[in-house]
Amino acid sequence: MKSRSSIQFVLLFLFFAFINEAVAQSSRSKTGNYPSTLNGAWQRVYYNNGKTTTSGEPKEFALVHDGFFSSIGQDSTGRWNNTHAGSFEISGNLMKNKLLYTSHLDRMGSTNWVEYELKGDTLIMNWSKKVITASGQDITARMPKAKSKFIRMKNP
Repeated sequence: MKSRSSIQFVLLFLFFAFINEAVAQSSRSKTGNYPSTLNGAWQRVYYNNGKTTTSGEPKEFALVHDGFFSSIGQDSTGRWNNTHAGSFEISGNLMKNKLLYTSHLDRMGSTNWVEYELKGDTLIMNWSKKVITASGQDITARMPKAKSKFIRMKNP
């Protein structure tokens, strides 16, 4: 009888531990300073030159979820070697991106403030409003101002 009670106690403890972790993860995903409307997969269709991306131009895809982003893009030769990942926060219409991983080592750990506008399934981003390197140097003046437009990717 004592053994059966011990097993029931352990199972009950594991059940409550599992529930506690699930609730904690759920509350973490609902807190933070980022709108869930940004969550999803995005494809860049426009970048800086005012033209819509065509099949011959470099492509870029981004994934966004609850304060985390990851992107992969082609360079001017078509190689898939333009990668970035990190965290972000939103304040008004400014997105503060912290690069945690990138294929550009000189950008590792930098923070980039980007002005954005979300209209339905279209995300417009004006880059480099402010850029601070990992060492704390403000390099905003050296960064090109660029505009990009992404559309939300849909399931087929």
